[in-house]
Amino acid sequence: MTCYVYVIAQGDSICKVGVASNPSKRLKDLQTASPSVLALAYAHRCADRDEAMAIETAVHRELADYCIRGEWLSVNHVLAAEAVAKERHAEIAVGEPKSPLRKAREAAGMKLGEAAAAVGTSIANLSRIERGEYRPSNELAARLASMFGLSEIQIFYPDREDAA
Repeated sequence: MTCYVYVIAQGDSICKVGVASNPSKRLKDLQTASPSVLALAYAHRCADRDEAMAIETAVHRELADYCIRGEWLSVNHVLAAEAVAKERHAEIAVGEPKSPLRKAREAAGMKLGEAAAAVGTSIANLSRIERGEYRPSNELAARLASMFGLSEIQIFYPDREDAA
C-alpha cells in the first residue's frame, strides 16, 4: 500500500513530520483541531508503510533537538522537507545514477531547498525533476540550466548520452 512521509507547516517556524496514506486527508483532520492555519508543505511517496516509517523515524532522530511534542517540531518546514528528501536519497540503492542536474547542484554545494527557492519552484518539484519524474516548464528548465551551467537538453533528457 502506498504511503507518504509528509511535512505539514504551521506558519514559518513549526511543522509536523508524519506518515499517512492520504496526506491531504491528514491535513484536513489536523486542521479541524487546530486554531492555526496549516498547510501541506511536502509529501514524499513511498512504496509501502515500512519505507515511510523508516524515513520518518530517521528524520525525527535527526531533528530531535527541535521536538516540541510528539511529531511537532520547532523548525521551518523547508528544513524538515530537506531532511525527508535527504533520508529518501539515503534509502536509494547504492550506485543509482544521479542526474546531471543533481550532480551540478551538489557540486555547487546547494541544498535542495536553496536551489528550489533560487529558481522559484517547490522542493518537491525540484526533487522530482532531479529523479526524472517531472518535466519542468521551458522557463523553469532554462533557469535551472543557467544556474548550473547545463544545457536544457540535460534538464529534459538526463539519461541521454549526447545531452552534454
